[in-house]
Amino acid sequence: MLHDKNKRDIVRLYHRTGNVAEIHRLTGHTRGTIAKVLRESGTKVIRRLITKPKNKFRENIVRLYKEGMTINEIAQKVRMDNTKVMWALKYEGCPTRKRGPKRKIDLHKARELRECGKTLEEIGKQFGISRQAVCLALKGDKP
Repeated sequence: MLHDKNKRDIVRLYHRTGNVAEIHRLTGHTRGTIAKVLRESGTKVIRRLITKPKNKFRENIVRLYKEGMTINEIAQKVRMDNTKVMWALKYEGCPTRKRGPKRKIDLHKARELRECGKTLEEIGKQFGISRQAVCLALKGDKP
């Protein structure tokens, strides 16, 4: 339950910023609560699904992606959401990279290394995979 002062603050912030997500970040209230308070106050809430990044941003995003940065790295660098970065790449017609193929593990060799006393982490480093992946591979290999 929000107090009247908090509700007035939310309405005031919305008139200043026009952005429910920004109010969420500032106040910690959920977006649904903020929208409800705004509706109750008679304020018209404008829904913005995905705002298009400006042309210069899209060009910059595509350039960074072609240079080898990941979508997450680009999103952090340009201070945008991952989905907006993916949308900008799609809008510009830039093909997105898929994850690489799963690394193969020689189960026979991994089993031998484990029997020799190597840790799962050491085996994982040798094959270039995580400790958890080695554990799962060895568990699934049991007769």
